[in-house]
Order: sequence, then C-alpha cells, then structure tokens
Amino acid sequence: MANPVCHLVLLTFAYLFALGIALALVRRFHQNLWAPVLLHAVNNALVVLIVLAAA
Repeated sequence: MANPVCHLVLLTFAYLFALGIALALVRRFHQNLWAPVLLHAVNNALVVLIVLAAA
C-alpha cells in the first residue's frame, strides 16, 4: 500500500507526515510503544476498508 512512489504524491506525503507526527505524540503521551502500534494497526485497517469499499 505505502510503496515508495506514493511518497512523491504531495497529498499522500502530507497524510503520512501527519500520521507520523500523531504516532510520535501518542508514543510520547502514553510512554509505551503499544499505543502507537495499535493506532497504526487501526489506521491500516481503515485504509484497507476504504480501498475495498472503493473497488
């Protein structure tokens, strides 16, 4: 899904940058690694559902 080519698309880059900041803030706030891992899994699941719904 997130292949290197998608980083060249400005909107995708902005989304991935915001996601990275959000994951870092969640990591900092919760002081453990599992919270951002869970958030990342939820994000991946939502993206899969959106892609499947659009197909």
